[in-house]
Amino acid sequence: MFVVFFNTAAAKTKTRRRDWERQLMDDFVRAIHRRQYECGSLEELANRFGFIAHAPHDSSEYLRMTQDDANYVTLDSERYGTHKLPIAMYGIPQGYVSFSKILDSLRKRPTYILPFDAFYDIRQRNDFKGCYVEIIATCDLNEIGEWN
Repeated sequence: MFVVFFNTAAAKTKTRRRDWERQLMDDFVRAIHRRQYECGSLEELANRFGFIAHAPHDSSEYLRMTQDDANYVTLDSERYGTHKLPIAMYGIPQGYVSFSKILDSLRKRPTYILPFDAFYDIRQRNDFKGCYVEIIATCDLNEIGEWN
């Protein structure tokens, strides 16, 4: 019904940074490239979007998702040790993305490109230029009805 796909090919990453945290961010961006999730309903899509944005739609489902290793990537380096990070926006995104507007757009066209920039406030440093989440509707949303 829906495919959520991470594309981070445009990220300007380096294999060796001076700062370990910047290196961790670069490794994270490379690790999530081409990750995808299939969502069978609007509810699943809303929960996946909530996980990605760190803004839970359903708190019990969000808790379940935080306990599923399929939603994480583990990075290991002698520079920064081992980190288990959610396959979601890095850090604390403070921007605002409207899930309802995304659905409205998907009703008109089956693909929606959501830049990582949209998740972050303009005052936040964004090291993910050109990265995006693509949402593909494999069904006609007009036949599904409204989401609340």
